[in-house]
Amino acid sequence: MGKQLNEIYKEMDELSLKILQLMEQHIRSKVRLEELMKTGFLDMAKARYIMGNNNVSSLQLPTECSEEFLPQYTVTAFVESTLGHALYKLNNMSLNDVEPSIERTLVKKRKGKMDEVVSISTDMQEDEESAKIIDPLKWFGVLVPQNLRRAQTCFRTVLQLVVEIATIQSELVFCQQKYKELLQCKSSLLAET
Repeated sequence: MGKQLNEIYKEMDELSLKILQLMEQHIRSKVRLEELMKTGFLDMAKARYIMGNNNVSSLQLPTECSEEFLPQYTVTAFVESTLGHALYKLNNMSLNDVEPSIERTLVKKRKGKMDEVVSISTDMQEDEESAKIIDPLKWFGVLVPQNLRRAQTCFRTVLQLVVEIATIQSELVFCQQKYKELLQCKSSLLAET
């Protein structure tokens, strides 16, 4: 029984150190997140000052009536059996990820003739699908200030950091649960003696 208690104490010590390291990583990541968000918003404010408050506003953002588009990034979550906690991964969407439809048709109107149903060629399908993945900078015009581009870069980094923070939090919660289990196991062994 003494050997079991020593093993439990050793595991609890290792978990305590792991939890402290994860907490430090979490805090550093949150501070980095705060810095990037502040920089991104300041760059957006500078771009709004340069372009005018009407050119960089919520009016340029898509609404429910706007054409549908695909996100540039998606997040996948999975649990690895060896680790036991959830891992999150940021995926950059590309044309390969878009499922092509089997057959697309388009109605063309021509003068003096009835509407015809014409099959779209595969090249046109790719162009159509690539148009669905939109760069958000295009919402604000073709020639956008460098500050707006820097803001976009900051917010892309923020996305990656948020995914990293979610993974750290997941691991932290897993380690805390494991520590509580070891604590209960220790108290039950001490109660027996």
